[in-house]
Amino acid sequence: MGEDLPGRATPYSREEVVAAIASCHPAIEVIESGLLDPLKAARMSMLGDLQMHGGFVYGPAVAEWKKIDFKTEHVVIAVDGAVRVERTGSNTSGDLMRLLPWLANEGAARTGGLKAGQWVTTGSWTGVTAANSGSVADVKFSSAGEVHLRFE
Repeated sequence: MGEDLPGRATPYSREEVVAAIASCHPAIEVIESGLLDPLKAARMSMLGDLQMHGGFVYGPAVAEWKKIDFKTEHVVIAVDGAVRVERTGSNTSGDLMRLLPWLANEGAARTGGLKAGQWVTTGSWTGVTAANSGSVADVKFSSAGEVHLRFE
């Protein structure tokens, strides 16, 4: 976020929220769990396991990101050079920009609003893809850049 969006009586519009965004980056969320079979765990167990969040890695800011049609954006994830997932328009929210006004408006009631400098993620494009120690994960979007990660 590039500027604060504090809670207010009048809901923020999509345009206001998008204007407050400083930059857009491709990212990898590292999934890590203390559960034996986290994908089959009960919802409350997943919440107690911090939604299996183990880390966040982001790539360079994407120029002209506001011109990207995210509903048709293509993404490929490869692990050790082998393509594991290839999809188009696969963000779990459908239109990822619809999530941002909800977060700024509904989320503000619980968190006091969005703050400049905070990172906001908008859901998975590829689902969960396994990688081993020493593996390299490469994510490439057709317009929204690339991000790479080596697991040590």
